[in-house]
Amino acid sequence: MRKITVKLVLYVYPCLQSLAEASEAAARNKAVLSYRSPRPAEESAAEVYEEMRCAGELYRLKARLEAALETLNEEERALVACKYFRKGEAPVTRDRSYYRKQEMSLEKVKRALEENGLTEEAFQNSFSGYGPFRRLARVLSCRRGGQGLYRMTSGVGVVSRRVFSPFQNERGHDEGAECHRADGDDL
Repeated sequence: MRKITVKLVLYVYPCLQSLAEASEAAARNKAVLSYRSPRPAEESAAEVYEEMRCAGELYRLKARLEAALETLNEEERALVACKYFRKGEAPVTRDRSYYRKQEMSLEKVKRALEENGLTEEAFQNSFSGYGPFRRLARVLSCRRGGQGLYRMTSGVGVVSRRVFSPFQNERGHDEGAECHRADGDDL
């Protein structure tokens, strides 16, 4: 499994339950409203099936990730929670040690996910067409030096560059909790 895929899964973990419930609701709505659709019934049924399949895959992904997170010790869980879930504080360590421990934690989660049957191929088969994951993967793959994806925004005759975070809403406000190291430095 690629490192960027593991990061994607960790970033979406806090939202997996909501995403699965939204897929189930979308399936119900599509089924209820299918009688109004001018398309053939088979197409509507295929859309409902795809939404239900996606919801099931999201629930399985959540269970696999929870099992993988259980393999981490308390310090590693704190590092992962601070970086990817934007909760809590990272343990106080030297910078070099901090990043090395972060990498080791990410590698441990990767191995645990693979042991639970989530390979890169399985992930791509399940979620390659899933919009929220595609958008976040694009953001993660475009990161430059930890800056995030630069998005062009235009004002009156002016074009400026703004850093985009996957946690920002449409108005650019960060919806995630602040994440600080215990020694006071921002992450």
